[in-house]
Amino acid sequence: MLDTGIDVPELVNLVFFKRVRSKTKFWQMIGRGTRLCKNLFGDEQDKTHFVIFDYLGNFEFFRENKEGLLGNETQSLSEAIFAKRVRLIHHLQQSAFIDEPYQAIRTGLIETALQQINVLNIELVSVKMQLQYIEKYKCGCFCLPF
Repeated sequence: MLDTGIDVPELVNLVFFKRVRSKTKFWQMIGRGTRLCKNLFGDEQDKTHFVIFDYLGNFEFFRENKEGLLGNETQSLSEAIFAKRVRLIHHLQQSAFIDEPYQAIRTGLIETALQQINVLNIELVSVKMQLQYIEKYKCGCFCLPF
């Protein structure tokens, strides 16, 4: 499964031998082939294309169902941890948690989230699809109106 967290620039053949119904996962998998790779075939012979073999009709499925099937998408462990961290950041801004110990925890959570955001590879299709949120939170503004 070449989806979240896999980076193999040398990949030139992508084989779909599994049904994929999640739009996000489908484009993540295709994105694995889009990685540039210098000198892959020798000096000055860079990777210029890749080939997709789709044995189970995933492309046909997404031609008919542009958004895929909703509701069955599962988050990776790192995505789930990040989402919980952001929920904690938002929760800790409530007035009941205004005291210093809570705000110190909140500040630490924000710093960790910012580090994760800042190391995202914006060349990945899955990241490009979320650029509006990346730009919004890159400044460290995790505040919600009370």
